[in-house]
Amino acid sequence: MENYIQLCSTERGLGTAKIHELRHLIPSTGITALMQSKRRRSLRSEWLRLVALVALPLCALVGLAFYEAWRAEARRIEQAVLRLRETTVAETHDRLLGLRRRLELIAQRPLVRRVDATACEPSLLALDETDPDVTNYVIVRADGEYVCGAHLQPPDRRVQRDEWIRTVLREDRLLMDRPRFGGRSGKWVVAAGVPIHDEAGAVLGVVFATFDLSAWRPLASVAELPANTVLGMVDAEAYIVGRSPPGGLIGQRSTSRVVELALSRKEGVVQMKGFDGVERLFAYRRIPDSNWTAIAGIPVQSVGTLLKSRFAAIVGAMLVLAVLVAVLVVSGTRRVIASVNAIAAAARARAQGAPNARLPPSDLAEFDEVAREFNRMLDQRDASERQLRESEARFRSLANLSSDWYWEQDAELRFVGYSGDVEEKSGRSVRGSLGRRRWELPDTTPLVGSWDDHKATLQARLPFRDFELHRILPDGTERYLSVSGEPVYDDSGAFRGYRGSGRDITARKRAEQRLALTTRFYAALSEVNEVMVRTRGEQEMFDQICRICVEHTGFSAAYVGVVRREPDRVEPVACCGEGRDQIMRLGIPLDPDDARSRGNVGAAVRDAAPKVSNDDDAEPGKQAWRASGLNVSSRASAAFPLLRGGEVVAVLSVHARTTGFFDEEVIGLLTRMTGDVSFALEKRAEQALREDTQEALARLNRELEDRVLERTAQLEAANAELEAFSYSVSHDLRAPLRHVDGFVKLLEREQPPATDKAAHYLKTIARSARKMAVLIDDLLTLSRAASAPLEKHDVQLGQLVNEIVNDLRPECADRSIEWRIGALPTVRGDRALLRIMLQNLLANAVKYSRASDPAVIEVGAEPAAGGEAAVYVRDNGVGFDMHHRHRLFGVFQRLHSDEQFEGTGVGLATARRIVHRHGGRIWAESEPGQGATFWFTLERSSPVAKA
Repeated sequence: MENYIQLCSTERGLGTAKIHELRHLIPSTGITALMQSKRRRSLRSEWLRLVALVALPLCALVGLAFYEAWRAEARRIEQAVLRLRETTVAETHDRLLGLRRRLELIAQRPLVRRVDATACEPSLLALDETDPDVTNYVIVRADGEYVCGAHLQPPDRRVQRDEWIRTVLREDRLLMDRPRFGGRSGKWVVAAGVPIHDEAGAVLGVVFATFDLSAWRPLASVAELPANTVLGMVDAEAYIVGRSPPGGLIGQRSTSRVVELALSRKEGVVQMKGFDGVERLFAYRRIPDSNWTAIAGIPVQSVGTLLKSRFAAIVGAMLVLAVLVAVLVVSGTRRVIASVNAIAAAARARAQGAPNARLPPSDLAEFDEVAREFNRMLDQRDASERQLRESEARFRSLANLSSDWYWEQDAELRFVGYSGDVEEKSGRSVRGSLGRRRWELPDTTPLVGSWDDHKATLQARLPFRDFELHRILPDGTERYLSVSGEPVYDDSGAFRGYRGSGRDITARKRAEQRLALTTRFYAALSEVNEVMVRTRGEQEMFDQICRICVEHTGFSAAYVGVVRREPDRVEPVACCGEGRDQIMRLGIPLDPDDARSRGNVGAAVRDAAPKVSNDDDAEPGKQAWRASGLNVSSRASAAFPLLRGGEVVAVLSVHARTTGFFDEEVIGLLTRMTGDVSFALEKRAEQALREDTQEALARLNRELEDRVLERTAQLEAANAELEAFSYSVSHDLRAPLRHVDGFVKLLEREQPPATDKAAHYLKTIARSARKMAVLIDDLLTLSRAASAPLEKHDVQLGQLVNEIVNDLRPECADRSIEWRIGALPTVRGDRALLRIMLQNLLANAVKYSRASDPAVIEVGAEPAAGGEAAVYVRDNGVGFDMHHRHRLFGVFQRLHSDEQFEGTGVGLATARRIVHRHGGRIWAESEPGQGATFWFTLERSSPVAKA
């Protein structure tokens, strides 16, 4: 009986007061007293007493259950029709929003804004083909004259929607027309249109799309709802624009009382007969941002039919129960039945979650012993569950403190739950993510690796750590996210899905990018000044400047154009990067009437000032250059004039792959660079006018060297600040890590993990702390490599390489590695720092050739100019894409994920810093899957010696 009350409370919606009323009613009938009585009675008297006491409560319970079921079913029908209405409204609203966005994007296109039949937007036909329900896209002027469409029409055709078009223009928003029968498509269609504005906001015309109403349903299917359930959609003039199940009413004007009532109010629920005479419960509501109204109706007769079957089931169950009780009473004794029923009731209550379910004492010794053991077992289980909940709460708290949100996926890798600040931190709604896989989320791409790599990890049921993602929000802002996860299995070992945590690392990534970019710009500035000192001619200087801009700062292209006055244009004379051949053939006119001169280069020459465009697609001259066939990956660009004698003689033009690249700091550094170049051009011009060429060149070199020293001092100051920051952060992080490691050990000692899940959490925390400690050690090594004083001696590189190889052999004893160490020179340098540099390069070669069998690692040297030695470390490993070479030597910049190759992203940055401190250069050459070669140069101190 108690179980039935609990079932009613969950399945039939009984109120709390009614449940308590029934629970008090049952003991008052004497059943509990009868079942616990210790007086001896005959089985006959017990049976008669039981029948008498059970009959009336059963009848009352049946009647109450039927009444409550009637009310619950009526409420269910009302909730079902409301849910059906809201689902219809939501899906239709989403469809109209998507259509409005698509039309607004079309209306913003330059060719559409021209409203010119001779310059029709060529992508209208492609847009028409992407949506099978859309029958046409049409552009009309404000006077209703047809301009063009996805399907060509006679040029003098006039669109027969004058009143609706005037309404769209007057209300200046998305507006739906009434249904019309399409002469071309032979279907009932409806038009949705938005106004076209020029750049000043004036209305030029209307762009609208027509889509097929006969193929559209408010909902795809109503098969799971009662028979005769209907869904409808009408516009403000009572025309039917959608119906499920389908019928021949689309496009007709409804005279139904339900439609009249729905159009007179915004929303409501009413019970009345439909046009077919069926009594239904109707729910209606106006769809936001439109003149459509959704109507849903469920027949009310289904309530009585369902309740009849339920009443028969209840009565049948009661009869079976009565027969079972009679058999048990006749075949056993009251005390046995009472004890057995007590055990069963306690077990059922416990299974249903009753926390205080216990067995009462029995006057039978066997059952009394069972009761004591059962209660003792329940006490032990309660204690274990309490400890487990406390342990899970502690570990969940630790997980929430160490991450921004927690996520779960099912066995199909679809998101099923979130906790934490996922919406605020990731910029994505929980509702929009549930039911999707990670790679199905829009505007999200892996920062390192690819989706195929991530899918392979998940298919192998492997855990993953710090999988970094790049996301572009709808407003255009960028987010960087890091997620970690592990597979989940049930008790039988079956895979249940994944769970893990996520963090917002946008601030860290932006700081790293900005710091790396600033460092690269200072290095480029320093190298440009060195080039100006070393080069003899202007052409060589321009070539080197373009190369430095592309290699050091990550520009997609850079070129120098010289101003020619006859004809009046800018001709590129030096270029590096994408589209070099095309750029070198360009002739950029300076005539203001020419559309191609309205870009940054022409403006920089005319105004003798830098010109910047942080969004090339919005520039007026971009379309003209696209028409000429120029194809450069440029999202932002800038042009800086080069002056000589106060006159613009050349222009440096640079192109970036991302919008918003040029901020004040970048513009300032490039301005300083071009100012130095202009200074060099001025001095070179002065030198040409002087008779004493050698003296003029010496003075020029001294002035340029002074500038080199000034820029070098600025670069050293920036590096010193970076080193101090890294050293301070590394030391400050050691104390929290020691706390994490110590408290994990104390927690394991004080209270061993209650479950495998808890033990796994502790191991994950300890493993993350150790990884952080390794990262701190690498940062300290990087800091020491930059700040430790140099003690230069003669260093035999062959001997040093052999020592490092011997140290690496135990780590790769189970691998097949072929070492090829050639003749290496003796160089001048700090032996300890050079060992760190070579250790990082050789360890990388061992790590990234892990998949090769055998792995071949070669170390050799080649002669170099200027008394330097060029040494290389080559492997036959996975290699990398040279497109990302500018990230290779940056701090924390990794080209492979942790799941593929472990590491911290500091080793190559340390190697580069050591080589630069010795006055050398370091670079890399590679192709994906073809291995990599790292080169560096050092000062030679003696002839080449055998290793």
